[in-house]
Amino acid sequence: MSEFFFAEERPVGLALVRILLPLVMLIPTLHRVFRVRELYSLDGSPTPIWNNYGQPGFLPIPAAPVAAGLYALLILALVSASIGWRTRLSLLISGTLIAYFGMVDLVSTITKYTVICTHILILMSLSDCGRIWSLDRWLARRRGLEWRETGPAWPRRLIQILIGVVYLGAAATKMHTPMYFSGDQLRYWMLTNVNSANPIGEYLSQYPGIILTMSYVTIVWEVLFLFIAWKGTARTWMLSMGLFFHLMTYFTLGLFVFPLCYFAIYTAWYESRDHQKFLTLWQTWFGQDFRAQLGDSESLSPATTRWGFPSLLTWTACAGCAAGLGVWVDRDSDPFGESRPEGRYTLKPISEERVAELLRNDQKIHVTDKVFALDLGSVMFNDNLVDRKNEFHHGETALIQCSLLPPHEDLYMEVHLRNENEQIVRRAWQVVSRENLRGHFWFAMEESLSPGAYSIVIRINGADAGRRSLELLPDAPEPLVETAAISLSEEASQPVATVTAQ
Repeated sequence: MSEFFFAEERPVGLALVRILLPLVMLIPTLHRVFRVRELYSLDGSPTPIWNNYGQPGFLPIPAAPVAAGLYALLILALVSASIGWRTRLSLLISGTLIAYFGMVDLVSTITKYTVICTHILILMSLSDCGRIWSLDRWLARRRGLEWRETGPAWPRRLIQILIGVVYLGAAATKMHTPMYFSGDQLRYWMLTNVNSANPIGEYLSQYPGIILTMSYVTIVWEVLFLFIAWKGTARTWMLSMGLFFHLMTYFTLGLFVFPLCYFAIYTAWYESRDHQKFLTLWQTWFGQDFRAQLGDSESLSPATTRWGFPSLLTWTACAGCAAGLGVWVDRDSDPFGESRPEGRYTLKPISEERVAELLRNDQKIHVTDKVFALDLGSVMFNDNLVDRKNEFHHGETALIQCSLLPPHEDLYMEVHLRNENEQIVRRAWQVVSRENLRGHFWFAMEESLSPGAYSIVIRINGADAGRRSLELLPDAPEPLVETAAISLSEEASQPVATVTAQ
């Protein structure tokens, strides 16, 4: 355990996390740069999280100029953390301000990835991730200072444990979510564009068998990650599955920043021996020593004593300039129209007819809007139809699944099997309670039913809610099988082969 946490190592993995993670966090940060006043200041409409816990005034909410200055400082801290300039200070400021702005804006800013990244940034501020591949290292070598490039492994181990615990907590949450194991949660998410467009998700939503398989594989992987993703083949498999899982969240669920954050954090598993293997392969493939570009060789970049500008003083001056620039950008954007000759923007009242339309409650949802899908098949797993077909033979059982949109009241659901003349030849019914999202019906395709075209009609509370066609195919004729019968002739003792068609 002492070797696991306190072994001296070159922080190549943490250096990669330090470079990549702040760049990823710049994506949502820059996206909101012109909305600082509305989201995070008293001049806008902040939604602080502490109000939900009965602690109003837990932290101060700044005025617009202060919020703009702090937000600009956050951007500077993320950039300087990525290039490794005043690394510890930059990481500490980045983690603190991301947490603060997230808590001030509960509605849109605080997310799962902001919470995770805040912890990662704070942990990295306690590490030696700025000792390699950083501006701090270059400045120290320029001054001729001795620069130790190794440090204890415990910050990297804590980051790895944090990710494993997050996965374990996610698995525990899924275990208490019945809609996850039925595939409904993923299916509905795949069909929405809440995050961004996800055409692959819309396509995969048609195959519940694949969704169920993905759900079970994911929860097993999340449970095992913390225990076996440390070394050897198990580490390779778990990290590869994690990369694939987070990549698929982009293609199927429309997530963007979240998978990028995990791609950056996964580099914490990049160790010195992996780095040496990479350098060896690079030199083998391309015939050049990549260590010169990375500054990994002392002989390639000897320390020399030169003049170096005061790093902390310069960083502080840049922080002041960034804060001033943020205040200027906020005033220039003028989101509330305070600089307009007409004065601030005002809300325009809507018409009384529109008010009456919005507040009316005399309209009921039609039963057709309560049905999500009507599917036919023959195989069900975990209360979900996993195959879809509309052709059946005598002796088979047609399984009808009517999926409903939540929420819904208790529903009396009836299913008719109708022939081409719209005559009801089979009927089934059941009550689907409000906590269930689907109703199932079975029709045995007996020989009393004539081959031909039929239709399945779903009726909810006495009204038609959906229709699906099916075809009962005629039984295929038995194949002609030739068998050879061996018999003895009456006239000869030799056996005679005769061919009989059956």
